[in-house]
Amino acid sequence: MVERKSLYITTFLIFLLGFIGSLVSSKIALFALALFLLVLVIFEDPSKLLYGVVFYAFVDFIFRKVGVLGSFASIWDEMLFILIVFAFILKSILNNNPKLRVSPLDIYIIVFLLICIFLLLKNSPNMRIAIEGFRVYAEYALWFFVGLNLLKNICQFKRFISVYIFMMFLISLYGIYQYIIGVEIPSSWIDSSFETYIRTRVYSIIGSPNVLGSLLAMSIPFVIPFVLYEKSISRRIYYFVVLISMIVCLGFTFSRGAWLAFLVSMILYGFFIDKRVLALLFSIIVLVPIFAPSILMRILYMLSSQYAKSSARAGRIARWTKAFEILKENLLFGVGFGRFGGAVAKRNIADAFYVDNFYLKSAVEMGIIGVIIMILTFVMGLLLAARVIKHLKSKELKKIGSGILIGLATVLIHNVVENIFEVPMMTTYFWLFLGFLFALKYIDSENITHSKEDYLLEDGGS
Repeated sequence: MVERKSLYITTFLIFLLGFIGSLVSSKIALFALALFLLVLVIFEDPSKLLYGVVFYAFVDFIFRKVGVLGSFASIWDEMLFILIVFAFILKSILNNNPKLRVSPLDIYIIVFLLICIFLLLKNSPNMRIAIEGFRVYAEYALWFFVGLNLLKNICQFKRFISVYIFMMFLISLYGIYQYIIGVEIPSSWIDSSFETYIRTRVYSIIGSPNVLGSLLAMSIPFVIPFVLYEKSISRRIYYFVVLISMIVCLGFTFSRGAWLAFLVSMILYGFFIDKRVLALLFSIIVLVPIFAPSILMRILYMLSSQYAKSSARAGRIARWTKAFEILKENLLFGVGFGRFGGAVAKRNIADAFYVDNFYLKSAVEMGIIGVIIMILTFVMGLLLAARVIKHLKSKELKKIGSGILIGLATVLIHNVVENIFEVPMMTTYFWLFLGFLFALKYIDSENITHSKEDYLLEDGGS
């Protein structure tokens, strides 16, 4: 009763502020309206703020493209994180329920974060650059605990995944549209001397073909369980259309690293979850040369002597060789955060370059100790999540969770040939969805009554 009375008083004061502000400035009125809606969300259900994270790709695009929001483009996700944590703590206090969920992965993440803090203090020739590079590793891992603690129930979990898939559907459709109109791209995105058969590479609203490719490769396994097991025919057709559009858009990114990650993920899915996926993969391999010969030509070029020479001269092979040389000289503690192989170094250090291998970049920056702990955390995250999924009582949760697990493994595979985890969106998605997987243990054990509108997945087998 006290909580509801406080809500009424707070909302009235914000409404009054907005009314007065509208007489002075439209910006003040807009701010008051946003604050009003925010208070309602916080008091009603803080977990609804997670929609802002699930829609990260859309929200980030809006902040980058809308002029008045541009100054917040680089910090909106940090602001949202702080807001979610604040709302969660406030709601817990009001409900007198401060209980936190725990997972077996917590200790690995905490140890990794402590190692990062140690390396930050031990080896930072320039603290400003070091802190910027440190954020790449430490900050986004905290989204794991948000996903673990704020996911409420099965219905909400399925709703998050459904709206995420719909967002990816729209993103892939726009990417296909870009290919149809032949959107203009920088000449550096292809080897113009040999790859004259590529007329464009799509990037949709993401801005980079490689990042879009990674996002699609991660998301495709999310859709597959719904295509294979959805009970409703109409929904099954919808998810099949979504799947095809995402695969086609992935092809049009011409991102070889994303293609490789997708190939491995489909093989993993086929062997460990459902063998029908191998038939889907075989169909793609057969149809690509017929309907998209330029994709085949790009793959063949990668296997050619011209590509090997180009890569050894100024491509991945040359950059990886340089990285190994630097690593040998700084084997234990690395050169320091933000000082090699990525976006932070590129912005701050002369002659810096992208090494296009997140693990190798991390090894050079953190040394062998830091990168081993980091990789161990990733691997244990997948293994422990697989164990959670294996012991779930709900068969539909097992199927959806397995698809997400394969999707997260796909991103880790892509990191071998790209700096994907330097992209805040990709790192946030990885840790948030991994947190969701560990939260399934808690929501699966709760006694939840499904509403009639909730869809059920048929029991299917491999």
